[in-house]
Amino acid sequence: MSNVKKGLNIPSIVEQYKSIKLFLLLLYLPALLALLAVVLVSKQAEIPIYKFTRDPSAIAGISSFAGIVSNLGVLLWCASAAISLFSWAVLRHRASDQRK
Repeated sequence: MSNVKKGLNIPSIVEQYKSIKLFLLLLYLPALLALLAVVLVSKQAEIPIYKFTRDPSAIAGISSFAGIVSNLGVLLWCASAAISLFSWAVLRHRASDQRK
């Protein structure tokens, strides 16, 4: 039996990175492009970046409860989409197991 411990080591981390680098690119690229767009629009229109990143109720000086129903609606849509995608993945896997 070898004295080498199994677990994380530099070569295994490098191999893991190589196998998921396309996934990471696809995951982070849209967010980076959105941030770059905000910076470009800010510079072009001469609008301070904080106007794009601050909470709208703080900028407008209105109650922080303004838009709470809309935000809850977005959260419910996101939760529904996540549950639907998870259910689809489970059922697809289950159907492929039954065919075997």
